[in-house]
Amino acid sequence: MYVPSGFQVLTEYADVCYRIDRPHDPAEDLAVRYDDPDLAIEWPLPVSLLSARDAAAGTWADLVGSVRG
Repeated sequence: MYVPSGFQVLTEYADVCYRIDRPHDPAEDLAVRYDDPDLAIEWPLPVSLLSARDAAAGTWADLVGSVRG
C-alpha cells in the first residue's frame, strides 16, 4: 500500500494524525519529488517549505526502476 508522506496545508494550522503498525525502519524510507513532471500534481499553493530529504528525492520512475532493479 502506498501512503504519501507529503501534504499541503491550506489553513494557518492543521492537525495530522497517522497510524503505524511497527517501529520505524529508516532503510524503508522512500521519497518522490513533489514536482515530478510524470505525476503532474497541481498543487493549489506554491511549495514554500521543503526538507533536504524531499529536495533530494528522485522521480517516480527512478523509484520504480530501483525497486524493480
